[in-house]
Amino acid sequence: MRLTIPTVVGLGLLSMVASGGLESIADAHGRDISAVDLHQTSPQETVADTASTCFSHTGHNSGVGILSQNFTDAADTRYDARGVDDFTLATACRIAQVTVVGDFFKGTGPARSETVTFYTNRGNAPGRVISSVRIQGSRSGAGTFTIRLKHPVTLSKGRHWLSVQVNMDGDAGEWSWNTSRTRSGIKAKWRNPHDGFHTGCTTYRPMQLCIGDSGEGPDFEFTLSR
Repeated sequence: MRLTIPTVVGLGLLSMVASGGLESIADAHGRDISAVDLHQTSPQETVADTASTCFSHTGHNSGVGILSQNFTDAADTRYDARGVDDFTLATACRIAQVTVVGDFFKGTGPARSETVTFYTNRGNAPGRVISSVRIQGSRSGAGTFTIRLKHPVTLSKGRHWLSVQVNMDGDAGEWSWNTSRTRSGIKAKWRNPHDGFHTGCTTYRPMQLCIGDSGEGPDFEFTLSR
């Protein structure tokens, strides 16, 4: 795919780095906001079992993933970032499994765990937290996680929001949540609470506005299953 360098103001010295088939945009301290899959292949994407699927938005990988990580080393906490995306259920569903499509870059992990958070919808943005759990899922491919919830979450019909954030030391690498070329519902949102990337997105704002033009799609890729 054509590589475009994001025009995010304030990232400092930009440099190109390559790891595991990905290229990323690094700031002066070596932390990245996005990763580009030069081969634009997604072997980790799987077709959802519609009989057990509550919601799925996969199969349209843009080739660009966006950082969604809690850095567990104190030196990198200013780079903590979290993506969130909405989904609409046609009927109430008891969600027992979350599959999130992503990639590791600048390292291969392992992640300590993943934090899965469900929010209500409030004004077309994440509202109150319905459920938030830190759990270790099973990894497949370059960085896709299948996360089986110990306590399934029953959600009503209508719109809700999902966030998945990997908990990992910066020395082990970084994790990006793959974005989709297609949009389902409201555009995904993103935040970097301590503004380590100087985007100004310390609260949830539209992800594409925060990141700039790096070729990312408007939504993230994930599946929710019974």
